[in-house]
Amino acid sequence: MFQALYKGSRLIYGNPDSNIGIVTLWSKPKELAQKIDQSKYCVLGPLYSAERGLDLLIRNLLANPQISVVLLTGVDFSKSGIDLKDFFENGLVKGKTDTTEKPCWRVNSQYEGYIDLDLTEEALNLIRETVTLIKVQDMTTFDFSSIVPPQKKREKMIFI
Repeated sequence: MFQALYKGSRLIYGNPDSNIGIVTLWSKPKELAQKIDQSKYCVLGPLYSAERGLDLLIRNLLANPQISVVLLTGVDFSKSGIDLKDFFENGLVKGKTDTTEKPCWRVNSQYEGYIDLDLTEEALNLIRETVTLIKVQDMTTFDFSSIVPPQKKREKMIFI
């Protein structure tokens, strides 16, 4: 069963046996949830900002190893979807935040995406290896049976 460590009140829960999480970016989660079968996904929620929200999303994924597929959909006003995609495709480097110059992991992206340094590089790479990210234009017509989850599994890891 999915247990949110962060922003649980902003999430919509579906089938606890599903391995699929859906990131709606700036699109309204409740509206999308009404259009798709709840049995198809475990959890659904927004990602407004990669500057802060990406860190919380990764922590929730680490704490919930049953999620092995993340579907990315919705309107991307803040480029958080691009940052999430770049996290999976390009990884991270040690750096500093632009505003406070706090040391952090920076997503290899043209946009700002930060993850706190208390998350280990090994844990972050494990997420990249054990979660498949799929960009979906229209969730109402998406074929869930086409999903091929990654073979590699991970154990529950909690970073508070």
